[in-house]
Formats: sequence, structure tokens, C-alpha cells
Amino acid sequence: MLAVTQNASSLEERCELTLLFLKQMYYPKLFASAYNLISTLRCAEQAPEIPVTVNYFRKMLVCDVFLIILQLPQVDKKLEFNLLEEAIEFYACCIFKPPTAENFRSCEVSSAMQYICF
Repeated sequence: MLAVTQNASSLEERCELTLLFLKQMYYPKLFASAYNLISTLRCAEQAPEIPVTVNYFRKMLVCDVFLIILQLPQVDKKLEFNLLEEAIEFYACCIFKPPTAENFRSCEVSSAMQYICF
């Protein structure tokens, strides 16, 4: 199923599709795929045109992937604390500097689902 994500036209769609699949996976594959998605999201944040703290990739990391990671039985505590630190930073920035529409693009499930439905 994860091979379908390679057909996505953008990095955002690939991450959204991977996240959809993560929510349906069992533990052994979930563990490796979640770590891959975390590294992909962190690399995507490093692009020069992406705002530093409040951006779509950080939102996906903090609001979606972090919750999945917390449910896994054996997770590296260092990773948990790093994600918690990023979550605190994200929410603090959202409180003091509310995000604009360009920082958060809507997550259209219908566009992501076109790659799954054959």
C-alpha cells in the first residue's frame, strides 16, 4: 500500500497518503513507516520557503504523527521528547502568532484518495 504514495504529485500529498496508511497499519510495519514519515516531514520543513515553526509539515507532525507515536509500545524516549518539544514550540507560536491561510493549506482527503481508488 505504501508504494501507492510514490505516485503522489507533491510531497504534501505523499505525506498525507502515508499518514492515511499509518492509521490502518499494524505495529511491525507502523513502527518503521512512522519513523520514515517523521524524517520526511522534518526534511520538508528545512526548505527555505517554508516558515520556521508554524507550517503545514509541522502541523502534520505534531497533530497527527505524534499521536500515533505515543500509542506505540516501544518508542525511543529521546524521540518522544523531541516531538514533545516541537509540539510545545508549535502550539506556543500558534498562540502568540496565529497562523495565516498560507501557512495552513486545507488537507483535502478527496485528492489523496484518488491514488488509492483504482
